[in-house]
Amino acid sequence: MASKFKKEFKKQIRLAIAASVGFIIAYSWRDFIVGSVKSLVGDSKGAIIDFTLAIEIDPKRPESYTNRGLEKMEIRDYTGAIKDFNRALDINPEYALTYTNRGYAKFQLNDINGACADWYKAREFGRKEVIEMINKHCK
Repeated sequence: MASKFKKEFKKQIRLAIAASVGFIIAYSWRDFIVGSVKSLVGDSKGAIIDFTLAIEIDPKRPESYTNRGLEKMEIRDYTGAIKDFNRALDINPEYALTYTNRGYAKFQLNDINGACADWYKAREFGRKEVIEMINKHCK
């Protein structure tokens, strides 16, 4: 079933690319979407490759950096994840979810002060899921 879905998915993306006047944007979205699918099925390394391709095509999309950072966290590359989260925040400093995720990566590297600073910032932007982490780890 998954194989049939993947084949149909790839076919539809190819059609979208062929029909699109802005084919570069469509191809960038293809890599972003395929990376997301690979993430869902637990293929972090494959997802990182696809998010990297999406970034090469459209380096101004913060979601690609954030998603690649999340996949780097899955393989315990916390330093690499933080670099991706930093780049996402350079593009969009109000991308609240990225502060949350960067806080988790910093926490894994035992940078508690840095993690708390990010979680406070995420809370300022309305992210409620960080409240428990702030209450537990930030003084």
